[in-house]
Amino acid sequence: MMLYPAMIALGLAVVFLGMQVVWAWRLAVCYPPKQALANPGAQLPRVAVVLSVRGADPSLVECLRCLLRQDYPHYEVHIIVDSDSDPAWDLLRPLLDDEAPVDVQVRVLETKHETCSLKVSALAQAIQQLGPSVEVVALIDADVIPYAGWLRDLVGPFSDKKIGATTGVRWYMPDTGGWGSQVRCVWNAAASSQMFAFRIPWGGSMAFRARLFWDTELLTLWKRSFCEDTVSYGILRRLGLGVAFVPAATMVNPESISLRNCFSFIRRQMLTVRLHHPHWQWVRLVGLGSVLTLLMLLAVCGASVAGRDFLSAGLMAIALGMYCVGLASAMAWIDVALRSVARNRGDAIPAFSWKLALAGPLAQGIYLAALVSVSFLRKVDWRGITYELYGRTPVRLTRYQPFHAEPMLTDRAESVV
Repeated sequence: MMLYPAMIALGLAVVFLGMQVVWAWRLAVCYPPKQALANPGAQLPRVAVVLSVRGADPSLVECLRCLLRQDYPHYEVHIIVDSDSDPAWDLLRPLLDDEAPVDVQVRVLETKHETCSLKVSALAQAIQQLGPSVEVVALIDADVIPYAGWLRDLVGPFSDKKIGATTGVRWYMPDTGGWGSQVRCVWNAAASSQMFAFRIPWGGSMAFRARLFWDTELLTLWKRSFCEDTVSYGILRRLGLGVAFVPAATMVNPESISLRNCFSFIRRQMLTVRLHHPHWQWVRLVGLGSVLTLLMLLAVCGASVAGRDFLSAGLMAIALGMYCVGLASAMAWIDVALRSVARNRGDAIPAFSWKLALAGPLAQGIYLAALVSVSFLRKVDWRGITYELYGRTPVRLTRYQPFHAEPMLTDRAESVV
């Protein structure tokens, strides 16, 4: 009889599906049907926007153009380029030759710390060179295209003195139907609700009170870390400061990615949580539990059919249907809310792809492989640089080399990994 294993599998399905649905609901309800407009008369702090560049991201030109057209009265932009020979210069120079409406400082990365990633070294260099008038430091990734009110929305929560940082969320809406792009889209949908539940910030659209870099050990901690965002949550919590989630600062990413690079991307995202977030064990438990529960439902269903236990087989079939439909519905719930936000501010919204439905099982398998492998990972590659990992937090840059892009078609908007 497979009834007892079936009941266990059903119980696990209820638990893990319930968590995903609740988290998706909590994230979706953060998005009101109509976004409130920022108060144009509010007292706004001076902001320094910092952008680290290594490689020519497909969205880099549009990212910078939109940064220079922010609806914000007083801000400056600091760009740190990885090297003199970086291919990003070919995209940046034509823009920088024109007279910018805001103060733009572009420098080459001078100090490459061996105990952190190149991105963190670049951010640290820019922040250390800021003037005393800067009150807020905003971070943005080169694959993010900020809308006109991005800075206003990101800075708004700082009116509450208990808020030390703010963060948006990324949402992938690829223009192409490649399997890697669809898998990343599905994985990110589930990851976004978990990031919200576990308070995992995203450095691609994030802001800090500038005084934190002068009055606390935050910048010192960054220089011993693989990333700047996930590691910040712990110190902010110790300081009694919160990280405010800004629904309006949802950044749509239309880039594509290959299946192989998608796996590397997902694994690197999980690595940052493993290295730097206090709730890593819970994140891993939920991830492994969700995927293994699905596999258990399939296994018990197959064994029940083979053993002619049709009661258990029917129960498992119903549970499988509810589990898959429930997960898909939870992710679609968030997607509808986010598409509404993006559409209201004029973002280009690609049509829904039928491949997303088929990409779900593939995403589960890739996520499981990434979770298992990241637990034993001792080396990781990021944009052509290999980093060695020692224990929980120490990171070692083994050998530096300038970025060299692989030859690709000019009309391909593929993410740089």
